[in-house]
Amino acid sequence: MDQSQPPVKILVVDDNERARKVLLRVLKEEGYQAAGASDAEEALAQLAQGGFGIVILDLVLPGTSGIELLNTINAHHPQVKVIVLTGLDDRNVTNIVMGKGAFAYLIKPCKLDILLGLIKQARGEASASPSNGAAVPPKDAPPAADPLQKRPKVLVVDDEEHIRKNVCRALSLEGYEAVSAASGPEALKKISQEEFQVALLDIKMPGMDGLELLRAISERSPNTVRIMLTGMADRESVQAALAGRAFGYLIKPCKLEDLLGTVRRAVEYGASRNTSVTPQYSRGKCVLVVDDEKHVRENLVRFLNEEGYDAEGAFDGADALFKLSQQKFAIVILDIKMPGMNGAQVLKAIKQDYPETCVIVLSTLSPTQKAEAEIRSRLIEDGAYACLEKPCKLDDLLRTIEDGFRQEREYWGDFLPVTRGRGEISEEEVWKSPSEP
Repeated sequence: MDQSQPPVKILVVDDNERARKVLLRVLKEEGYQAAGASDAEEALAQLAQGGFGIVILDLVLPGTSGIELLNTINAHHPQVKVIVLTGLDDRNVTNIVMGKGAFAYLIKPCKLDILLGLIKQARGEASASPSNGAAVPPKDAPPAADPLQKRPKVLVVDDEEHIRKNVCRALSLEGYEAVSAASGPEALKKISQEEFQVALLDIKMPGMDGLELLRAISERSPNTVRIMLTGMADRESVQAALAGRAFGYLIKPCKLEDLLGTVRRAVEYGASRNTSVTPQYSRGKCVLVVDDEKHVRENLVRFLNEEGYDAEGAFDGADALFKLSQQKFAIVILDIKMPGMNGAQVLKAIKQDYPETCVIVLSTLSPTQKAEAEIRSRLIEDGAYACLEKPCKLDDLLRTIEDGFRQEREYWGDFLPVTRGRGEISEEEVWKSPSEP
Protein backbone atom coordinates (compact mmCIF):
# COMPACT_ATOMS: atom_id res chain seq x y z
CA MET A 1 0.00 0.00 0.00
CA ASP A 2 1.23 3.50 -0.85
CA GLN A 3 2.19 5.05 2.52
CA SER A 4 1.85 8.55 1.04
CA GLN A 5 -1.91 8.07 0.93
CA PRO A 6 -3.97 8.50 4.13
CA PRO A 7 -4.96 5.18 5.76
CA VAL A 8 -8.20 3.69 4.51
CA LYS A 9 -10.47 1.43 6.50
CA ILE A 10 -12.24 -1.41 4.67
CA LEU A 11 -15.42 -3.20 5.76
CA VAL A 12 -15.90 -6.79 4.49
CA VAL A 13 -19.58 -7.82 4.49
CA ASP A 14 -20.07 -11.57 3.93
CA ASP A 15 -22.07 -14.12 5.92
CA ASN A 16 -19.56 -16.84 5.00
CA GLU A 17 -17.28 -16.69 8.05
CA ARG A 18 -14.44 -18.57 6.38
CA ALA A 19 -14.35 -16.29 3.33
CA ARG A 20 -14.68 -13.19 5.49
CA LYS A 21 -11.82 -14.12 7.82
CA VAL A 22 -9.47 -15.10 5.01
CA LEU A 23 -10.09 -11.83 3.18
CA LEU A 24 -9.66 -9.79 6.38
CA ARG A 25 -6.33 -11.47 7.02
CA VAL A 26 -5.11 -10.71 3.50
CA LEU A 27 -6.17 -7.06 3.71
CA LYS A 28 -4.37 -6.60 7.04
CA GLU A 29 -1.24 -8.21 5.58
CA GLU A 30 -1.46 -5.63 2.78
CA GLY A 31 -1.42 -2.84 5.37
CA TYR A 32 -5.11 -1.92 5.40
CA GLN A 33 -7.30 -1.44 8.44
CA ALA A 34 -10.13 -3.94 8.01
CA ALA A 35 -13.22 -5.10 9.89
CA GLY A 36 -15.91 -7.65 9.11
CA ALA A 37 -19.69 -7.93 9.27
CA SER A 38 -21.90 -10.98 8.68
CA ASP A 39 -25.13 -9.19 7.73
CA ALA A 40 -26.59 -5.80 6.83
CA GLU A 41 -27.49 -4.84 10.41
CA GLU A 42 -23.95 -5.45 11.65
CA ALA A 43 -22.51 -3.63 8.63
CA LEU A 44 -24.61 -0.51 9.19
CA ALA A 45 -23.66 -0.47 12.88
CA GLN A 46 -19.98 -0.54 11.89
CA LEU A 47 -20.43 2.17 9.24
CA ALA A 48 -22.22 4.39 11.78
CA GLN A 49 -19.00 4.53 13.79
CA GLY A 50 -17.30 6.25 10.85
CA GLY A 51 -13.89 5.95 9.27
CA PHE A 52 -14.66 3.49 6.49
CA GLY A 53 -13.75 4.39 2.92
CA ILE A 54 -14.44 1.08 1.14
CA VAL A 55 -16.96 -1.72 1.56
CA ILE A 56 -16.44 -5.17 -0.02
CA LEU A 57 -19.96 -6.54 -0.25
CA ASP A 58 -21.46 -9.96 -0.90
CA LEU A 59 -24.98 -9.80 -2.34
CA VAL A 60 -26.57 -12.90 -0.81
CA LEU A 61 -26.96 -12.09 2.88
CA PRO A 62 -29.40 -13.30 5.54
CA GLY A 63 -32.29 -10.89 6.02
CA THR A 64 -31.60 -7.64 4.16
CA SER A 65 -30.08 -8.38 0.75
CA GLY A 66 -26.82 -6.92 -0.49
CA ILE A 67 -28.64 -4.71 -3.00
CA GLU A 68 -30.80 -3.21 -0.26
CA LEU A 69 -27.69 -2.62 1.81
CA LEU A 70 -26.01 -0.96 -1.20
CA ASN A 71 -28.97 1.44 -1.45
CA THR A 72 -28.67 2.32 2.24
CA ILE A 73 -24.91 2.86 2.01
CA ASN A 74 -25.37 5.18 -0.97
CA ALA A 75 -28.06 7.16 0.86
CA HIS A 76 -26.33 7.55 4.22
CA HIS A 77 -22.63 7.09 3.43
CA PRO A 78 -22.19 8.46 -0.12
CA GLN A 79 -18.43 8.89 0.35
CA VAL A 80 -17.96 5.12 0.78
CA LYS A 81 -17.05 3.16 -2.37
CA VAL A 82 -18.63 -0.29 -2.65
CA ILE A 83 -16.89 -3.19 -4.40
CA VAL A 84 -19.31 -6.10 -4.89
CA LEU A 85 -17.67 -9.53 -4.53
CA THR A 86 -20.25 -12.27 -5.04
CA GLY A 87 -20.95 -15.67 -6.55
CA LEU A 88 -23.86 -14.26 -8.56
CA ASP A 89 -22.70 -14.34 -12.19
CA ASP A 90 -25.76 -12.77 -13.76
CA ARG A 91 -25.83 -9.90 -16.29
CA ASN A 92 -29.10 -8.51 -14.94
CA VAL A 93 -27.76 -8.41 -11.39
CA THR A 94 -24.56 -6.77 -12.63
CA ASN A 95 -26.56 -4.08 -14.43
CA ILE A 96 -28.67 -3.41 -11.34
CA VAL A 97 -25.71 -3.18 -8.97
CA MET A 98 -23.59 -0.95 -11.21
CA GLY A 99 -26.62 1.21 -11.93
CA LYS A 100 -27.05 1.73 -8.20
CA GLY A 101 -23.55 3.16 -7.90
CA ALA A 102 -21.26 0.23 -7.03
CA PHE A 103 -17.62 0.97 -7.83
CA ALA A 104 -16.99 -2.52 -9.26
CA TYR A 105 -18.56 -5.97 -9.57
CA LEU A 106 -16.38 -9.09 -9.17
CA ILE A 107 -17.35 -12.76 -9.38
CA LYS A 108 -16.11 -15.21 -6.74
CA PRO A 109 -13.52 -16.62 -6.83
CA CYS A 110 -11.50 -13.76 -8.30
CA LYS A 111 -7.76 -13.26 -8.50
CA LEU A 112 -6.36 -11.50 -5.48
CA ASP A 113 -4.34 -9.00 -7.51
CA ILE A 114 -7.51 -7.83 -9.31
CA LEU A 115 -9.29 -7.17 -6.02
CA LEU A 116 -6.29 -5.37 -4.53
CA GLY A 117 -5.93 -3.33 -7.71
CA LEU A 118 -9.55 -2.21 -7.46
CA ILE A 119 -9.06 -1.25 -3.83
CA LYS A 120 -6.13 0.95 -4.87
CA GLN A 121 -8.27 2.54 -7.59
CA ALA A 122 -11.08 3.12 -5.12
CA ARG A 123 -8.77 5.01 -2.75
CA GLY A 124 -7.36 7.13 -5.55
CA GLU A 125 -4.01 5.43 -6.18
CA ALA A 126 -4.91 4.67 -9.82
CA SER A 127 -7.50 5.59 -12.41
CA ALA A 128 -10.91 6.10 -10.83
CA SER A 129 -12.64 3.98 -13.47
CA PRO A 130 -12.76 0.27 -12.58
CA SER A 131 -10.98 -2.18 -14.87
CA ASN A 132 -9.02 -5.44 -14.74
CA GLY A 133 -12.07 -7.65 -14.87
CA ALA A 134 -14.57 -5.45 -13.03
CA ALA A 135 -17.96 -5.46 -14.70
CA VAL A 136 -19.38 -2.20 -16.09
CA PRO A 137 -22.85 -2.23 -17.68
CA PRO A 138 -23.26 -0.88 -21.22
CA LYS A 139 -25.00 2.49 -21.50
CA ASP A 140 -27.87 0.98 -23.46
CA ALA A 141 -28.45 -1.88 -21.00
CA PRO A 142 -32.20 -2.53 -20.58
CA PRO A 143 -33.73 -2.06 -17.13
CA ALA A 144 -34.17 -5.29 -15.21
CA ALA A 145 -36.10 -6.39 -12.17
CA ASP A 146 -34.12 -7.00 -9.01
CA PRO A 147 -34.08 -10.80 -8.54
CA LEU A 148 -32.84 -10.53 -4.95
CA GLN A 149 -36.00 -8.73 -3.84
CA LYS A 150 -38.05 -11.90 -4.39
CA ARG A 151 -38.18 -14.50 -1.66
CA PRO A 152 -36.52 -17.76 -2.73
CA LYS A 153 -39.13 -20.48 -3.21
CA VAL A 154 -38.51 -23.93 -1.70
CA LEU A 155 -40.51 -27.10 -2.42
CA VAL A 156 -40.64 -29.60 0.48
CA VAL A 157 -41.55 -33.15 -0.61
CA ASP A 158 -42.25 -35.72 2.12
CA ASP A 159 -45.06 -38.22 2.68
CA GLU A 160 -45.04 -37.51 6.44
CA GLU A 161 -47.30 -34.53 7.10
CA HIS A 162 -45.70 -33.41 10.38
CA ILE A 163 -42.26 -33.25 8.72
CA ARG A 164 -43.62 -31.21 5.80
CA LYS A 165 -45.31 -28.75 8.13
CA ASN A 166 -42.35 -28.36 10.49
CA VAL A 167 -39.81 -27.88 7.68
CA CYS A 168 -42.06 -25.39 5.88
CA ARG A 169 -42.59 -23.45 9.10
CA ALA A 170 -38.85 -23.26 9.76
CA LEU A 171 -38.15 -22.11 6.20
CA SER A 172 -40.91 -19.48 6.33
CA LEU A 173 -39.48 -18.02 9.54
CA GLU A 174 -36.14 -17.65 7.70
CA GLY A 175 -37.76 -15.63 4.92
CA TYR A 176 -38.28 -18.36 2.31
CA GLU A 177 -41.53 -19.05 0.48
CA ALA A 178 -42.14 -22.72 1.37
CA VAL A 179 -44.52 -24.99 -0.54
CA SER A 180 -45.18 -28.65 0.32
CA ALA A 181 -46.03 -31.78 -1.64
CA ALA A 182 -46.92 -35.21 -0.21
CA SER A 183 -45.77 -37.30 -3.17
CA GLY A 184 -43.60 -37.35 -6.26
CA PRO A 185 -46.46 -36.81 -8.75
CA GLU A 186 -47.78 -33.87 -6.69
CA ALA A 187 -44.30 -32.34 -6.61
CA LEU A 188 -43.90 -32.66 -10.39
CA LYS A 189 -47.29 -31.03 -10.93
CA LYS A 190 -46.30 -28.04 -8.79
CA ILE A 191 -42.94 -27.75 -10.52
CA SER A 192 -44.72 -27.64 -13.88
CA GLN A 193 -46.86 -24.74 -12.65
CA GLU A 194 -44.28 -22.53 -10.89
CA GLU A 195 -40.54 -22.04 -10.51
CA PHE A 196 -38.69 -23.24 -7.41
CA GLN A 197 -35.13 -22.33 -6.50
CA VAL A 198 -34.71 -25.35 -4.19
CA ALA A 199 -36.43 -28.71 -3.66
CA LEU A 200 -36.07 -30.78 -0.47
CA LEU A 201 -36.78 -34.45 -1.26
CA ASP A 202 -37.41 -37.43 0.97
CA ILE A 203 -36.19 -40.72 -0.53
CA LYS A 204 -38.51 -43.33 0.98
CA MET A 205 -41.99 -42.48 -0.27
CA PRO A 206 -44.81 -44.69 -1.59
CA GLY A 207 -45.11 -44.85 -5.37
CA MET A 208 -42.45 -42.63 -6.90
CA ASP A 209 -39.48 -42.60 -4.51
CA GLY A 210 -37.21 -39.61 -3.94
CA LEU A 211 -34.40 -40.81 -6.21
CA GLU A 212 -36.80 -41.24 -9.12
CA LEU A 213 -38.24 -37.81 -8.35
CA LEU A 214 -34.71 -36.38 -8.22
CA ARG A 215 -34.02 -37.57 -11.76
CA ALA A 216 -37.37 -36.27 -13.00
CA ILE A 217 -36.82 -32.80 -11.53
CA SER A 218 -33.29 -32.75 -12.96
CA GLU A 219 -34.76 -33.28 -16.42
CA ARG A 220 -37.86 -31.06 -16.17
CA SER A 221 -36.54 -28.23 -14.00
CA PRO A 222 -32.72 -28.31 -14.13
CA ASN A 223 -32.38 -24.88 -12.49
CA THR A 224 -34.05 -26.15 -9.32
CA VAL A 225 -31.31 -27.14 -6.86
CA ARG A 226 -32.13 -30.52 -5.32
CA ILE A 227 -31.38 -31.51 -1.69
CA MET A 228 -32.14 -34.95 -0.23
CA LEU A 229 -33.68 -34.89 3.28
CA THR A 230 -34.04 -38.51 4.33
CA GLY A 231 -33.56 -41.16 6.97
CA MET A 232 -31.54 -43.29 4.51
CA ALA A 233 -27.93 -43.13 5.73
CA ASP A 234 -26.38 -45.86 3.58
CA ARG A 235 -23.61 -45.15 1.11
CA GLU A 236 -25.59 -46.56 -1.83
CA SER A 237 -28.34 -43.95 -1.37
CA VAL A 238 -25.76 -41.17 -1.10
CA GLN A 239 -24.03 -42.34 -4.29
CA ALA A 240 -27.36 -42.61 -6.12
CA ALA A 241 -28.21 -39.05 -5.08
CA LEU A 242 -24.81 -37.88 -6.29
CA ALA A 243 -25.41 -39.59 -9.63
CA GLY A 244 -28.76 -37.81 -9.84
CA ARG A 245 -26.98 -34.44 -9.38
CA ALA A 246 -28.34 -33.62 -5.95
CA PHE A 247 -26.70 -30.64 -4.26
CA GLY A 248 -26.88 -31.90 -0.68
CA TYR A 249 -27.79 -34.90 1.44
CA LEU A 250 -29.22 -34.40 4.93
CA ILE A 251 -30.00 -37.31 7.24
CA LYS A 252 -33.20 -37.05 9.32
CA PRO A 253 -33.45 -35.93 12.01
CA CYS A 254 -30.90 -33.24 11.17
CA LYS A 255 -30.08 -30.09 13.08
CA LEU A 256 -32.10 -27.04 12.04
CA GLU A 257 -28.94 -24.97 11.52
CA ASP A 258 -27.58 -27.64 9.13
CA LEU A 259 -30.84 -27.66 7.17
CA LEU A 260 -31.04 -23.87 6.90
CA GLY A 261 -27.34 -23.57 6.07
CA THR A 262 -27.63 -26.11 3.26
CA VAL A 263 -30.72 -24.39 1.82
CA ARG A 264 -28.96 -21.01 1.96
CA ARG A 265 -25.92 -22.38 0.13
CA ALA A 266 -28.21 -24.03 -2.43
CA VAL A 267 -29.97 -20.72 -3.16
CA GLU A 268 -26.63 -18.95 -3.57
CA TYR A 269 -25.29 -21.77 -5.73
CA GLY A 270 -28.38 -21.81 -7.94
CA ALA A 271 -28.10 -18.08 -8.55
CA SER A 272 -24.48 -18.41 -9.61
CA ARG A 273 -24.66 -21.20 -12.16
CA ASN A 274 -26.73 -22.39 -15.09
CA THR A 275 -27.60 -26.06 -14.55
CA SER A 276 -25.08 -28.71 -13.65
CA VAL A 277 -23.04 -29.34 -10.52
CA THR A 278 -19.36 -29.11 -11.48
CA PRO A 279 -16.50 -29.80 -9.08
CA GLN A 280 -14.41 -26.67 -8.57
CA TYR A 281 -10.67 -26.72 -7.99
CA SER A 282 -10.19 -24.97 -4.71
CA ARG A 283 -7.75 -22.15 -4.17
CA GLY A 284 -4.86 -22.44 -1.75
CA LYS A 285 -4.37 -25.23 0.79
CA CYS A 286 -7.91 -26.49 1.28
CA VAL A 287 -8.95 -28.65 4.22
CA LEU A 288 -12.35 -30.24 4.94
CA VAL A 289 -13.11 -30.96 8.62
CA VAL A 290 -15.73 -33.71 9.06
CA ASP A 291 -17.12 -33.98 12.59
CA ASP A 292 -20.67 -34.21 13.93
CA GLU A 293 -19.68 -32.32 17.10
CA LYS A 294 -20.38 -28.70 16.23
CA HIS A 295 -17.93 -27.13 18.70
CA VAL A 296 -15.05 -29.34 17.54
CA ARG A 297 -15.84 -28.80 13.85
CA GLU A 298 -16.22 -25.03 14.08
CA ASN A 299 -13.21 -24.54 16.36
CA LEU A 300 -10.96 -26.68 14.15
CA VAL A 301 -12.08 -24.73 11.08
CA ARG A 302 -11.41 -21.47 12.89
CA PHE A 303 -8.00 -22.66 14.08
CA LEU A 304 -6.94 -23.84 10.61
CA ASN A 305 -8.10 -20.59 9.00
CA GLU A 306 -6.04 -18.65 11.54
CA GLU A 307 -3.08 -20.84 10.55
CA GLY A 308 -3.46 -19.76 6.93
CA TYR A 309 -5.39 -22.69 5.49
CA ASP A 310 -8.66 -22.51 3.56
CA ALA A 311 -10.80 -24.69 5.86
CA GLU A 312 -14.46 -25.66 5.71
CA GLY A 313 -16.63 -27.97 7.83
CA ALA A 314 -18.98 -30.88 7.11
CA PHE A 315 -21.38 -32.13 9.77
CA ASP A 316 -21.56 -35.79 8.71
CA GLY A 317 -20.34 -38.26 6.07
CA ALA A 318 -23.05 -37.47 3.54
CA ASP A 319 -22.39 -33.74 3.80
CA ALA A 320 -18.67 -34.43 3.34
CA LEU A 321 -19.19 -36.49 0.17
CA PHE A 322 -21.36 -33.78 -1.33
CA LYS A 323 -18.84 -31.06 -0.56
CA LEU A 324 -16.12 -33.20 -2.14
CA SER A 325 -18.28 -33.63 -5.24
CA GLN A 326 -18.49 -29.86 -5.70
CA GLN A 327 -15.07 -28.63 -4.55
CA LYS A 328 -11.62 -30.17 -4.45
CA PHE A 329 -9.98 -30.55 -1.05
CA ALA A 330 -6.36 -31.59 -0.59
CA ILE A 331 -6.85 -32.76 2.99
CA VAL A 332 -9.83 -34.27 4.83
CA ILE A 333 -9.78 -34.43 8.64
CA LEU A 334 -12.28 -37.16 9.49
CA ASP A 335 -13.87 -38.10 12.82
CA ILE A 336 -14.37 -41.86 13.11
CA LYS A 337 -17.50 -41.87 15.31
CA MET A 338 -20.45 -40.21 13.57
CA PRO A 339 -24.16 -40.98 13.14
CA GLY A 340 -25.29 -42.37 9.79
CA MET A 341 -22.19 -43.23 7.78
CA ASN A 342 -19.35 -43.75 10.23
CA GLY A 343 -15.82 -42.55 9.57
CA ALA A 344 -14.60 -45.89 8.25
CA GLN A 345 -17.39 -45.98 5.63
CA VAL A 346 -16.71 -42.36 4.64
CA LEU A 347 -12.99 -43.11 4.34
CA LYS A 348 -13.64 -45.96 1.90
CA ALA A 349 -15.98 -43.79 -0.16
CA ILE A 350 -13.46 -40.94 -0.33
CA LYS A 351 -10.56 -43.18 -1.36
CA GLN A 352 -12.70 -44.86 -4.01
CA ASP A 353 -14.01 -41.64 -5.58
CA TYR A 354 -11.18 -39.19 -4.72
CA PRO A 355 -8.05 -41.36 -4.31
CA GLU A 356 -5.69 -38.36 -4.45
CA THR A 357 -7.26 -36.80 -1.34
CA CYS A 358 -5.23 -37.17 1.87
CA VAL A 359 -7.44 -38.34 4.77
CA ILE A 360 -6.36 -37.82 8.40
CA VAL A 361 -8.55 -39.78 10.83
CA LEU A 362 -9.29 -38.47 14.32
CA SER A 363 -10.29 -41.21 16.74
CA THR A 364 -11.07 -41.45 20.44
CA LEU A 365 -9.72 -45.01 20.34
CA SER A 366 -6.70 -45.61 22.53
CA PRO A 367 -3.84 -47.48 20.81
CA THR A 368 -2.89 -49.19 24.08
CA GLN A 369 -5.39 -51.99 23.55
CA LYS A 370 -4.73 -54.59 20.90
CA ALA A 371 -8.21 -54.56 19.35
CA GLU A 372 -8.21 -50.78 19.04
CA ALA A 373 -4.72 -50.77 17.54
CA GLU A 374 -5.98 -53.26 14.95
CA ILE A 375 -8.80 -50.89 14.04
CA ARG A 376 -6.26 -48.12 13.40
CA SER A 377 -4.21 -50.53 11.31
CA ARG A 378 -7.27 -51.35 9.18
CA LEU A 379 -7.95 -47.64 8.67
CA ILE A 380 -4.42 -47.19 7.35
CA GLU A 381 -4.91 -50.20 5.08
CA ASP A 382 -8.13 -48.62 3.78
CA GLY A 383 -6.20 -45.52 2.72
CA ALA A 384 -6.01 -43.20 5.74
CA TYR A 385 -2.81 -41.14 5.65
CA ALA A 386 -2.63 -41.03 9.45
CA CYS A 387 -4.69 -41.78 12.57
CA LEU A 388 -4.47 -39.32 15.46
CA GLU A 389 -5.96 -39.78 18.89
CA LYS A 390 -8.72 -37.31 19.71
CA PRO A 391 -8.06 -34.90 21.32
CA CYS A 392 -4.62 -34.52 19.81
CA LYS A 393 -1.96 -31.85 20.16
CA LEU A 394 -2.64 -29.10 17.63
CA ASP A 395 1.05 -28.96 16.72
CA ASP A 396 0.88 -32.70 15.90
CA LEU A 397 -2.18 -32.08 13.73
CA LEU A 398 -0.45 -29.22 11.89
CA ARG A 399 2.66 -31.32 11.25
CA THR A 400 0.51 -34.16 9.90
CA ILE A 401 -1.39 -31.79 7.62
CA GLU A 402 1.83 -30.30 6.24
CA ASP A 403 3.28 -33.79 5.73
CA GLY A 404 0.10 -34.71 3.88
CA PHE A 405 0.43 -31.71 1.58
CA ARG A 406 4.00 -32.64 0.82
CA GLN A 407 2.84 -36.13 -0.16
CA GLU A 408 0.50 -34.66 -2.77
CA ARG A 409 1.85 -34.48 -6.31
CA GLU A 410 -0.75 -32.02 -7.54
CA TYR A 411 -0.12 -28.28 -7.16
CA TRP A 412 -3.04 -26.75 -5.27
CA GLY A 413 -2.62 -23.16 -6.41
CA ASP A 414 -1.54 -19.89 -4.79
CA PHE A 415 -4.71 -17.83 -4.84
CA LEU A 416 -4.07 -16.72 -1.27
CA PRO A 417 -0.78 -16.74 0.64
CA VAL A 418 -0.39 -19.25 3.45
CA THR A 419 1.01 -17.55 6.52
CA ARG A 420 2.01 -19.63 9.52
CA GLY A 421 1.78 -18.58 13.12
CA ARG A 422 -0.41 -19.80 15.96
CA GLY A 423 -3.67 -17.90 16.17
CA GLU A 424 -5.44 -16.92 19.36
CA ILE A 425 -7.46 -20.13 19.73
CA SER A 426 -6.16 -22.61 22.32
CA GLU A 427 -6.20 -26.40 22.38
CA GLU A 428 -8.75 -26.32 25.21
CA GLU A 429 -11.09 -24.21 23.08
CA VAL A 430 -10.88 -26.63 20.15
CA TRP A 431 -11.68 -29.85 21.99
CA LYS A 432 -13.70 -28.84 25.04
CA SER A 433 -17.49 -29.04 24.80
CA PRO A 434 -19.35 -25.76 25.49
CA SER A 435 -21.16 -27.55 28.33
CA GLU A 436 -17.89 -28.34 30.14
CA PRO A 437 -16.69 -25.87 32.80
